[in-house]
Amino acid sequence: MIKFTVANMTCDACVARIRGSLKQVSLPPEVEVDIDLAQHQVRLTKGANPATAKLVREAIETAGYTAVANDSGPASQAASGVGACCPAPDGKQALDANQAVTATAQGCRS
Repeated sequence: MIKFTVANMTCDACVARIRGSLKQVSLPPEVEVDIDLAQHQVRLTKGANPATAKLVREAIETAGYTAVANDSGPASQAASGVGACCPAPDGKQALDANQAVTATAQGCRS
């Protein structure tokens, strides 16, 4: 099993965004990906190998999240409190506190 800690995945909208990004990737049919919001993890449970791990990591990052390879159990990083479901225009950073208020009003539940 290969695990990625995604500390800035904080709500169901974040999970949906990552799932959507994963659907855009051509993963082999034997690959199974599990997303655990409570643990802030995305896990390859079947078909895990370096090539599929790279594809999954890229999909997570394309969705605007930070994926850190983690082989040691539950996520060790604390969530920041602001989800990446409302990424900055560059798609790589979570919004600051003022922008998060607007994002929350638009449906982000971080």
